[in-house]
Amino acid sequence: HKMAGPMAAICGFKGCSRRVHVDTKTGFVHDYCGRTHASAALAERVKAPHGDCSTCALPGCDRTVHFDEHVGRVHDFCGILHAQQAETLGLWRTSNRTLQGQATPETRCALPGCSAPRYQE
Repeated sequence: HKMAGPMAAICGFKGCSRRVHVDTKTGFVHDYCGRTHASAALAERVKAPHGDCSTCALPGCDRTVHFDEHVGRVHDFCGILHAQQAETLGLWRTSNRTLQGQATPETRCALPGCSAPRYQE
């Protein structure tokens, strides 16, 4: 995006007066002071699903897909049960991530079949 100059810009999140985050390794200047404000700004721009493209991907289900407003993510299914059912029926691929040794569900990604560490801010 842009490289750091002599003066760092101010966070683009409404009401925040902190300086934007600058990656010390690359000099990349972000638009926000951190992940929290970047995620919050994204959530404000992303709208809940609507219309035909927001129907659950499991055949026979006409419910609206799940929308995680905290991160602005629109899922492919109305809920975890339909996602798991689609995988069981072979209608949906499981994660292609290799096992990464996360032993407990509390520390593992919630995507069915993924064993990557759970993201924590």
